[in-house]
Amino acid sequence: MPSINKTILLFTLIPILSFAQEQKLNEKLPELKTKQSIKNIRYISKDGKVTYYQKSSGQLQFSTNFDFVNVMDAPKNTDFQLTVSETHNQVGIELIENPYQNYRWQKDNDLYLVGYKQKSKPTKIGEGTSITFHQDAGVVSYFKPSTRAIVIKRGETEKRIKIVNDNNPFFIPQVIAIGPSDIIYTDINKEGFHAIILYNLLDQNFEVLYKTKYLSMDVKICRYEDYLVASLSPDSGHLFGTNILMTPLFKGGIAKNWKQLYSSTTPDNLNMVCRGDSVYFLKTKDLIFDLNLKKNSIYKLKLDYENPSQAQEVYTFEKATSLFELGNLLLTSVNGKYYIIEGQLDKESQKL
Repeated sequence: MPSINKTILLFTLIPILSFAQEQKLNEKLPELKTKQSIKNIRYISKDGKVTYYQKSSGQLQFSTNFDFVNVMDAPKNTDFQLTVSETHNQVGIELIENPYQNYRWQKDNDLYLVGYKQKSKPTKIGEGTSITFHQDAGVVSYFKPSTRAIVIKRGETEKRIKIVNDNNPFFIPQVIAIGPSDIIYTDINKEGFHAIILYNLLDQNFEVLYKTKYLSMDVKICRYEDYLVASLSPDSGHLFGTNILMTPLFKGGIAKNWKQLYSSTTPDNLNMVCRGDSVYFLKTKDLIFDLNLKKNSIYKLKLDYENPSQAQEVYTFEKATSLFELGNLLLTSVNGKYYIIEGQLDKESQKL
């Protein structure tokens, strides 16, 4: 990609290692370096040619080719959280004013939508957190902490689902729309057990698809084609093991066909990230329980319901505590540095 205006973020990327035979598990991960704090970056496009970022002055901008576009102005030190769907050509914006002065775990923030790479003015859609775009084009959801409600929007139509959880202030439900009226989401019941729920917007019926056997067992979900994937992992301080499960969405009833793809007796961090036909997660290789210290490795598991396979270790990286995506890149962070697990920018974008 050609160089761009000097006010735009410039990236310097260490050569990215492949998963070739010559790569050893104990080699260091390639580091993602930027000339400006990566904490200001909100999205990098899959081809590496578009970057959304924020400025301390309160501006949200994106850069492309030789130009940059100002998307939105807000008060100084505003934090912008973005959800971007290149497929749906949309950007969801969560605007958090003075996050360090007015910080609360559960707060309704102003939410906006704007076209991807568009110069048009963002449109406010409501107040809440955690905007999600769904596979069914046109469906957007978010969570409204003040009323403990999941909001489902399709055009001008809006539906709400009240969650049960009222004792975990850190909990934000995950939501997956699997059809015009069927919504899958996570919740915590009054006894503190996490569950996966199927809700029909038309008849307003609930069905529990899965409930954890233990308290303090965290659940994460994602969709792969016509399958639902769920990870089960213990909260900090608990020793029971972890699992990754999978079930068909449309064959014979979701709740009756769960298959275990991965199981461990160790309290893995998991932090599951679904990418294509695989999930990546953090497996605990060593645990010092008294100090609550874990040494982790990064594992990859192919999602195959009919022919499950063993999870494969792809990197030994003991201090890794998180996995997350930034556009086409799968990253982990340690001590303020960011390392690339999978993905790369094209040759042109590496010239930045």
